[in-house]
Amino acid sequence: MAAGECQGGIMSYWLLREHWGQAQFCNLTVVGLPIISLPSGYYVSEDFAKVASFALARMKADAVWQHVEESFLPQDKCDLDREMESEQLNYQHFLGCVGCLFLAFLAAFVLKACEISKKPAEMVMHSIVSSPEAKRLSEMISRLESRLEPLGRESAGD
Repeated sequence: MAAGECQGGIMSYWLLREHWGQAQFCNLTVVGLPIISLPSGYYVSEDFAKVASFALARMKADAVWQHVEESFLPQDKCDLDREMESEQLNYQHFLGCVGCLFLAFLAAFVLKACEISKKPAEMVMHSIVSSPEAKRLSEMISRLESRLEPLGRESAGD
């Protein structure tokens, strides 16, 4: 596995933990539960065999045995790297993205509201100025002003 020629293997958990204690093979991951476990033991006299078996079974059931095992194993120096690589994302990781999206939506909403409030006045002015009737009306007013201009001069002179 160190040469990179294979992508999986069967290995003793204890041996793997020993390697992890030396920060070796940090890229390996344990998949699933052990297929078989062969406990080793020490011979005791017949008088203590049943008591020792009962005590060991009780320690395993109460997870005391696991705690004792962990205290004897070398400290896993690869554990921090693995935790950082496999950290599951939750809603707190997305608060920044959601906040930016909300601000963009809010800005778009405000701009659209401003656009809508200005639009009716612009539309009325645009329709008045660009309509053919408005042009004719404007021509008529200018003709009337030109006709009334001489009258205004005569009344100003009196």
